[in-house]
Amino acid sequence: VSTQSTGIQNRSSNNPVNSITCSPSDVVEQIVAKQNHINKIVKEAEEQEGTLKEIAIEKAVVSTQSTGRYFLLSLRQYFEYFVAFERIDTEGDRRVSLEEFVAAKDKVEAWVGPVDDMEAEFAKIDTNGGGQILFDEFCNWAIGKALDLDDDEE
Repeated sequence: VSTQSTGIQNRSSNNPVNSITCSPSDVVEQIVAKQNHINKIVKEAEEQEGTLKEIAIEKAVVSTQSTGRYFLLSLRQYFEYFVAFERIDTEGDRRVSLEEFVAAKDKVEAWVGPVDDMEAEFAKIDTNGGGQILFDEFCNWAIGKALDLDDDEE
């Protein structure tokens, strides 16, 4: 996957899904910007005639396809994060306690690599200091760590 066609920064050419490096709000912002760009292209196409109009319409279609692909890749990545989060959240309360996080050390290390100090890592993830890891905090951490479930199908 090229960054030119999707707007995604690749960290691994073998797995483009793991290369998403932005938050959900960044994704929305980029999609809105892309849609504004598409709207401009369509408006320009309407002003053209003949072959130029066909070329401008084709350009708008290609832009729309890459935006859709980017959205789907982002959605898939956040679904993977949600699955990982649920596997750690053994109490099912949509929050991960320190005890749950420490108990999931083997899972976490399988997804992100070695973690020397689980308590220190928990403190890094818990950015609001609430004593629990919330899903958005988990996602921000997972993005930085290039979290990859070991049993998902690419």
